[in-house]
Amino acid sequence: PVEVLFSIVEEFRNMPSPQTIVATEEVCERLKVMIRQEIDYMIPDYLTPAWQAGLAAAEVSDPSTTDNNGDEPNPSSSEPINVLWRDKICEWCYNLVDHYELARESVSVAMNIVDRY
Repeated sequence: PVEVLFSIVEEFRNMPSPQTIVATEEVCERLKVMIRQEIDYMIPDYLTPAWQAGLAAAEVSDPSTTDNNGDEPNPSSSEPINVLWRDKICEWCYNLVDHYELARESVSVAMNIVDRY
């Protein structure tokens, strides 16, 4: 998708009208900067199998996630979020806002925060 936006920017840059050259150059540069900034703020998809496998591997290699014997996981350690937990959190949020008659858009904001952090 980013490559497509860059190609559109280049198409605008090649417009033949002399009146639009300066404005087009400025718009093209602004779009490129905005695209670069958007890439910096992209959130990784933590529900992909590869991401979950990385989290599981990090948990196994971290000695604080096991008990003193090293056999059992430490119950106080936090497990990585997965699709099931995300669904439960989302459902709980909707139940909460429906019960207290709050704006359902609040769930969208809350889930965005969960996804980011």
